[in-house]
Amino acid sequence: MIGRTPPSRFIRALGPTFLLGVVMLAACSEQATPPSAQDTILEPSLAPTPPECRTRDLERDARGYLSRPERRTAATALSTMEDACVNDDVQGVWAASWTVLAQIESALSAGREGDPATGASLASGVIAYVCAADPNCTTPPSAVQSDALTGPGIFAVRGAGVGIPAAPAVAAASVPFTDFDGVANGARWGLETSAANWGEAVGVPTVLFHGVPETGDPLGLSDLAFGDLAFDIESFPDVNGFPANKVHFGVCYDIEVTIPHIDDDEGNPTLAERMQREGTILEAYGMGCSDWPAAGSSASSAGVFASVASAFGRAFLPQPLAAALMSDRKAPSTGGSPIDFSQFAPVAADPQGRMEWVVAPQDGDDDTVLEAIVVQAVTGAGTPIELVDVNLALIGNQGVPAGASFCPPGAPTCPNPTAITRETLSGFDPVATFDDVRIWKPGGFTICAQGSLNGFTFEETCQFIHIKN
Repeated sequence: MIGRTPPSRFIRALGPTFLLGVVMLAACSEQATPPSAQDTILEPSLAPTPPECRTRDLERDARGYLSRPERRTAATALSTMEDACVNDDVQGVWAASWTVLAQIESALSAGREGDPATGASLASGVIAYVCAADPNCTTPPSAVQSDALTGPGIFAVRGAGVGIPAAPAVAAASVPFTDFDGVANGARWGLETSAANWGEAVGVPTVLFHGVPETGDPLGLSDLAFGDLAFDIESFPDVNGFPANKVHFGVCYDIEVTIPHIDDDEGNPTLAERMQREGTILEAYGMGCSDWPAAGSSASSAGVFASVASAFGRAFLPQPLAAALMSDRKAPSTGGSPIDFSQFAPVAADPQGRMEWVVAPQDGDDDTVLEAIVVQAVTGAGTPIELVDVNLALIGNQGVPAGASFCPPGAPTCPNPTAITRETLSGFDPVATFDDVRIWKPGGFTICAQGSLNGFTFEETCQFIHIKN
């Protein structure tokens, strides 16, 4: 067994030389640091994060709404957002924000989401943060409603970038409504694109779609509504107009909807199913319902119930009404191609429409451009329709000699001397404007506006004018 040497004996063995060294070392350690050396030592200093760049509240909402792995990814992205904001890196803020918003959609898809109100607070806070960081964002973005983060709502990040879904953006569950049979049905609503990718469709690299079903009659419909179906959809950023016919909005019904006849009379034409945006009937578009992601179990069960209820309901309807509803056309979906987002509702429009002057033809002078003539086409219920071919026709000629024309005398290329055709615009104000009309002869004339659109007929409207020499 090896014993240990006592410390006192070990020190004596080292002798006086060791003790002298210890004393000198202690004396040196007690010398004060020279003032010049002290002045060169700097305390570390961290500048506080500006209040407008702090993401603390967003981090709190992310912890409350998200679960792993989305929570961890969102936390990293929020930290990146804050750093980018501090460094005035606007693009960095945008890039990190899309990561956070994508985590919300991922949690929804996987069923790992928390309270919708907390998720809406997180999403609204993120887009408001981005807008505050970007000097080009001059209009505050619309807040995300909590119902957008539920089954019948829509919350979807789409774009052209790698890893961003190109699939349709649709609600996970059907919205219940009562169809024209008077029985229960359901409708899933959503967006799809005919472009190569969503970036091309909306005109920006990445976009957030968020929206909710609405109750009541927010559009004040004049044509026949599909139950009380109505929807409000927003985009961030607000791109103020999509490329023509690239984005399509619509609903897919759990069971096909039987479209009734005008006045429920089989002797009358069948109504025309169309999507209405704000106060305008959109051009018809058939939604690709079979390509939409599968609905949840609630939507599937709603469809089965609706099928049974429809058959049961028709069997016990009064005979005249049942006969009227036995239309030869059924609608699996209703869709249109808007130029922007807002409020929408599917309608069964009266196809026996009419033409209306917005600005009627006025008297004028020979060989002088008349004041602009503005025309619109409306349904039988008075709702304006987009993309109607409007023909402006020169009907009568009470002057002497005959032969009034829209074309100058002797024009070598004049396709139709008594007609000019334009297409009504799409959007909020679907009108056709004729601002280049000349009549090459004095006299009294009748100008009529005629309309043409597949599935509709339009009663012409006419105006008599005088052309002076």
